Amino acid sequence: MKLFLFLDDWMIESMRDVVREWNVARPADMEPNTDINGHMSVWYDPDKKKYGCYYYSWEGVVPEENEEMWKEPDIFRISYLAESDDGYNFTPWNHGGKTDLNFSDRKHSLYFPMREGSKVKTEAIIGCTRDEFAKDPNERFIAPLSTGQICTSPDAITWNVHQDRLWSDKVHDSDDLNDVIFNPVTGKYMVFCRRGNLDRRIAITEAEDGLKNWSPRRVILQPDVLDPPLLQFYGITPFWYEDMFVGILWDYQVPQEEEVMVLNNDSIVKMRGTMDNSLVYSYDGLYWLRGPRTRLLPRAELGEYGAHGHYGSGLIVGPDNVMRLYSKAIRVEHGDFDNMKKFWGSGEGDGALRVYNLRKDGFACLSSIGIGHVRTRGLIPKDGNLRINFQAPLGWVKVQLSKSNGEPYEGFTFEDSIPMTGDELEAAPQWKSGKTLDELSGKWLRIEFKMFQAKLYAYRWDCTLHFALKPQERI
Repeated sequence: MKLFLFLDDWMIESMRDVVREWNVARPADMEPNTDINGHMSVWYDPDKKKYGCYYYSWEGVVPEENEEMWKEPDIFRISYLAESDDGYNFTPWNHGGKTDLNFSDRKHSLYFPMREGSKVKTEAIIGCTRDEFAKDPNERFIAPLSTGQICTSPDAITWNVHQDRLWSDKVHDSDDLNDVIFNPVTGKYMVFCRRGNLDRRIAITEAEDGLKNWSPRRVILQPDVLDPPLLQFYGITPFWYEDMFVGILWDYQVPQEEEVMVLNNDSIVKMRGTMDNSLVYSYDGLYWLRGPRTRLLPRAELGEYGAHGHYGSGLIVGPDNVMRLYSKAIRVEHGDFDNMKKFWGSGEGDGALRVYNLRKDGFACLSSIGIGHVRTRGLIPKDGNLRINFQAPLGWVKVQLSKSNGEPYEGFTFEDSIPMTGDELEAAPQWKSGKTLDELSGKWLRIEFKMFQAKLYAYRWDCTLHFALKPQERI
């Protein structure tokens, strides 16, 4: 089934009396989870029918004179697991595996091998991915370490560090989640990272052989002239969304005036700023496009979690067909070390897990003004299973299938179309003629939508594209 979202006009031939609307996720009706206060990764396990969450937190006493608290030898970075039945309310997961040697009384903590030269006493994975495409069940979970190695696990509990699988040959060269994801278009794994640690742009590296032999990094996203001055891309969380990629981009706005920090005697960097999230997407995982450059996750009131932005770290369409977006919502600016030392030293953290909701496919929609009309570019269906995601509680949507000369196929006209009303995620259009779409399988056609007081979010159909001579199906 091929998915068509209305994020751009690539597969649209004409529009009349419709506008594209970009949606903002809404906070779920729940309190922020302050126990989950570090960077996190969230997944859904269809076998267990549970949501899992990996996260870490800092614990220890930070000396007042120490600005770089992550280098303090008495500070620990602790890995934890939590789980949830509904994707909202997470509780500690007493997983039964080996726990952290320093905090063995916490049954939801994770053991991870100590590593030489660590800037913190205990290594912790920053982010991990549940790989739905994994061929080896012992490698269902994948995590790139900031030291360059790839780690795998069958259960997110017991991790194997592969010294022969190096996604980076440098230590701490990308201060990011460094998410790894399989690309079903190219058949390769990709790590989304920075070009360099303080080079805040988004880059990728691809594995040529399973999870081995990684390519040189190349930049795929960087701020441009349409962005605010001094915007930087702190990181990205990418997802394979059914038939394409979507990503939560971390838009880091640094101030014009700020005392810079000097790191490693040669790197000068700004550390203050706020963190917003915007939508990016790709049809092949290699060429990325940006959405409206507006906030995907809303800000909270000052003093609350999310007041200074988000590290968007998860996107899941659950079995209830509701899209959940997960964030480490921060209440202080990045680089506010006075408050961060206080929060981290107490184990409280400067952020908290917050969950936000969008309808399935609800990143953007085409909304009618009066009676709107949308016509797609040419395609050739392989079956009759056209499905439409729409909303029209007080209006309607009609569907017509037309030929290359613009004439509708007999029996598939707007006049024959039975109006679709209500709110459906995968509605099957019908016609008074009694004809079915199986009759048009293998034939060239355009889909036309006529809509009144309605919103169109997506359509799905197993088809090939045919708007040009040998058109490229993915751009």
